[in-house]
Amino acid sequence: MKAFLKASAIFSLLAIISCWECTGHMIVWEIAMAELGDEFVNNHLSPLLYDQTQNFSQYPNIYEYACWPDEYKKIHNETASWHYIDIPFFDGYETNVTLDEKNVAWALNTGFKVLRNQSVEYPKPEMLRNLIHFAGDIHQPLHACQRYTPELPTGDQGGNFFRVHHPSISSLHALWDTALGFFSNLPRPLSQSSIISLITAASSITKEFPKWNFIKELEILDGFDIANGTDGTYHLAKQFAYKGILNNTNPS
Repeated sequence: MKAFLKASAIFSLLAIISCWECTGHMIVWEIAMAELGDEFVNNHLSPLLYDQTQNFSQYPNIYEYACWPDEYKKIHNETASWHYIDIPFFDGYETNVTLDEKNVAWALNTGFKVLRNQSVEYPKPEMLRNLIHFAGDIHQPLHACQRYTPELPTGDQGGNFFRVHHPSISSLHALWDTALGFFSNLPRPLSQSSIISLITAASSITKEFPKWNFIKELEILDGFDIANGTDGTYHLAKQFAYKGILNNTNPS
């Protein structure tokens, strides 16, 4: 399990260069599986993912388990806040803000505890599926930030209320969720050609951004440090996501 915990940091870091709709989550998961190796995935992770004792959804291939938390929250709304942490970005307006106690940083840390046998608060199959997904979510800049302005004094919901002019995308949040439109949504269940495209994309990403570029970052496993530490995801949102673009305009 130590190998998985280490690899979880790897695919969470690589998530930032992918996208965070289902396609991106599956690519992040493929990067993690390639790092872990077939033997570890088959012997340790697959039995947990396929566990049906909790009546969790079953999928025709291992990749689609990365999408499960988004589907689960549609039925179990209490897990919706697990996908983000709205650290306030006061941009010309300040107010009192209380963060959700159960946010994506909390969910990541809780998942680690469950898999380390340090907690039995949630079933291991559930938290493994969550970790695969939330490692991507916590690295999407607009999953770690909420901007407050005089025009939006109650916050922009992580860029969801920041409108953009785009043929198929309506908000800044959605623009980043789709990696600025770089990846298209793959129909599910996945075809063999779609699986090949996932593997190809993951291989291309790890070739361009090899593991050894992230030696320092790989030591950071605490969710709150990933979200709000030095150069954390929140700071990336402030530095990049909101820069060079105005509300109700075309993305460059």
